[in-house]
Amino acid sequence: MKIMSVANFILRKLGFQLVKYHADTVWVSQPEGYHLTPKYFGCSAKKQVDIRTLQPFGDLARTVMEDRKTYLNYDRLFTIYQCLNNLPKLDQANLDIAEVGVFKGGGTYFMAGLLEKMGLDDVNIHAVDTFEGHAAVDISSTSDNTKVHNDQKFSETSFEAVKAYLSKFSKVKVYKGRIQDRADEMASTRFAFVHLDMDLYEPTKYGLELFESKMCSGGMILLDDYDCHTCPGVRKAIDEFLENRNTFTRLDLLSAQCVLIHK
Repeated sequence: MKIMSVANFILRKLGFQLVKYHADTVWVSQPEGYHLTPKYFGCSAKKQVDIRTLQPFGDLARTVMEDRKTYLNYDRLFTIYQCLNNLPKLDQANLDIAEVGVFKGGGTYFMAGLLEKMGLDDVNIHAVDTFEGHAAVDISSTSDNTKVHNDQKFSETSFEAVKAYLSKFSKVKVYKGRIQDRADEMASTRFAFVHLDMDLYEPTKYGLELFESKMCSGGMILLDDYDCHTCPGVRKAIDEFLENRNTFTRLDLLSAQCVLIHK
């Protein structure tokens, strides 16, 4: 270990860093500021625009990440950014947006800040979370990865702290509780964009069924963790939901997100 440290010190002085390679391209040590990825991502990153320089996206994403209010990184926040950029094209009044699975409020803050920059700060945002972690009743031993998810997962937050963090945005309403228990309060609401980030089968499926009839034409439901081994319940919920429906166009993204566009 000492030899590795000395070698790394010397290489850093020369502008390099020593990394340890795993057989399945999992990198145990990563150069600061980078993720080393499997080759199916291609080698064209140097040709691409650095999304962190795009405004207002870059500053807003950096703010919530530096505040440590979200586990979403630039790639997933950029998907939200793209979805919200399409809101003006819907040309329909009185449409709201929602986030279910708020955690510490970073995603909602990002969306509210972006809407403000776009001149759409009159759009209501509904932010729903237990603010106590996963509800035990929502964890399925047959559909979810119970080695990863338990009733303590994501409990390091609070309703009061998130409400205070989001208080600068007058159009954000924060709901404490399971989506199943707060859905009636959004009964007459129509939505242009919904972000579902609950990791588990039961609340994800419920959320899809709830918002399906509330989406405007062209409205989007963005789901997190669709392609993650840690969240098999999300994939199962989406696949079952879409099995006998033709109401959505579906896009699976390499960021492990899934976008459903209402026809």
